Amino acid sequence: MKKRIYLLALGLLLFKDSRAQSVVTSRVYFDAKSILKSPEPRWGGGLSGGITRTAMDFGLKGISWQAGLNLNAVALRCLHVNADVVQGKMVGGPMLLNDLNGIKNVKFEGSFTQVSGVVRLLPLRLFMWDRLDPWVDVLTYVYGGLGFGVILSDTKATRMLSPEYGSLGRYKGTNNVFIQELGMDIPVAGLGRRGKLFVTLNYRFHKSNTDNLDGFDPNSDSNLHKDVYNTYTAGVMVKF
Repeated sequence: MKKRIYLLALGLLLFKDSRAQSVVTSRVYFDAKSILKSPEPRWGGGLSGGITRTAMDFGLKGISWQAGLNLNAVALRCLHVNADVVQGKMVGGPMLLNDLNGIKNVKFEGSFTQVSGVVRLLPLRLFMWDRLDPWVDVLTYVYGGLGFGVILSDTKATRMLSPEYGSLGRYKGTNNVFIQELGMDIPVAGLGRRGKLFVTLNYRFHKSNTDNLDGFDPNSDSNLHKDVYNTYTAGVMVKF
């Protein structure tokens, strides 16, 4: 009986000790050297595609497509720089609006090319883990970013006679856009000694410095905002 009690006590002590060790080895800490000298792949390139959702003058909205090429550089473990070139379409409407010669079914449609650069912060990669569960490792690739782009657009819109609509009929020009984004690069496979294959997910909010992307420049006091649009994309990226 005493022998059994002794073995049970010994087993409990060993279990407690192993639990204590697991707590220690899974600690989270900050290490500046690891941030500066990340073992992660430094360079990456990939393809992405998705949808563009517009929110323009008079409530004109629409959904169309876009596709692009992405380049990525790891400045620090927690700080990445991304550059991309995207081509796609923008559409809005149709919606009924009252003009001088009656009700019109108003819409716009155009193509665009955009070149952008974004700085991304990966907040969880500011820290280090002695032991990292796979699902936690995936979460460390969640990022937020700020950036700037140049958009070249060619848009055709319904011609309106009333001057309040600021109808351009067709607009072709180059403008700036300011970008806010959220996204995630999901590691799915290793490639060679250091390479990795990622599935990329990204959401961006674009605010332009113009009101002409939809082919209208309204002369109304209620028109307080420039043109905006959102993009939702998925893709693949190889980092090496």
